[in-house]
Amino acid sequence: MSDSHGTDSHSTDSHSTDPLRQLNPAASDAPDPEFVDRLRGRVEAIEARADRLRNSEPAEWHLAQLNLGLFNAPLDSPEMAEFAGALDRINELAEQSPGFVWRLTDGDGGSSSLVPVPGAEDPLMAPNLSVWTSVEALRDFMYRTDHVTYLRRRGDWFQHVEQPMTCGWWVPAGTTPSMADAMERLESLRAHGPTDFSWPLTQPRPQPRPQLAATEGVSVNKPLIPYLTVGDGRAALQFYEEVFGAEHTGELFEMDDGRIGHAELIVGGHQMYLADDFPEMNLVHPKGHGGPTSMALVIHVDDCDAVFDHAISAGATAERPPANQHGFRIGWFVDPWGHRWSPTGPEA
Repeated sequence: MSDSHGTDSHSTDSHSTDPLRQLNPAASDAPDPEFVDRLRGRVEAIEARADRLRNSEPAEWHLAQLNLGLFNAPLDSPEMAEFAGALDRINELAEQSPGFVWRLTDGDGGSSSLVPVPGAEDPLMAPNLSVWTSVEALRDFMYRTDHVTYLRRRGDWFQHVEQPMTCGWWVPAGTTPSMADAMERLESLRAHGPTDFSWPLTQPRPQPRPQLAATEGVSVNKPLIPYLTVGDGRAALQFYEEVFGAEHTGELFEMDDGRIGHAELIVGGHQMYLADDFPEMNLVHPKGHGGPTSMALVIHVDDCDAVFDHAISAGATAERPPANQHGFRIGWFVDPWGHRWSPTGPEA
């Protein structure tokens, strides 16, 4: 299924926020390998997509994908009730996912499952046609959201078909593919195998080469994203939102035990990630292991003194009060998790 959760707040007790209790777990408390693999897979996926997020230049090409499905029964039959009941929620999840651009609907904003497939003789054939900024964005939605729950149960609602039923191709940004074009791409894949015209989503072809810029040697700056480990992810989100005006973006990835495995913020127009302590992966916030802080984050603000005072009132520890240095107003404080920050603004 390619049409595809919110998180519940959890109270945080002293045990869950004290990583020292978990730094040297007994053998019987060793982390579940499946749990660690899931978390590692999530982190790797996030790192892989960082290359495409918030690029300084708009993408010239987007990914178009067609996914056909042959239902086991009519969509309004009892056998399909669970699937049909989830369509609107999963479609909404897709639209809210990073990298989503467009999807085919029935004309009234409904599911594409209700759209006829050109040339299809079987009325149980249903299409999913959508556009994404990249292959990674589509994969994140398919495998890193609740959509994967229904993907794993595909056999409950769809018949197995021997020939290819999915394909991808590149379209110029801003282009909306038609079903006729999509079916032509799929038929090409079936007849000729993978080509630049159409390819399996598991074997993506490189994007078409862009036109050379008039000025050679111009490079595109890609983001350097801080990824902080904190002792209480929810408290950290609130702290950074309150002190820096940070905005929480994207899906909050919550582990089964309530810890935040990944959260994304926009701070001063730039991306920042954070996650709770995961001692089983040697990830603990600085104050949690009692060690010194080896790095600092400099953030440019309009009013250094105001941000500094606000941080202290919110629980930060003053290290150096604001002062005029090198043409700027600079202060230093340590947040509740041991990370050093330097708000930097115009001289007072």
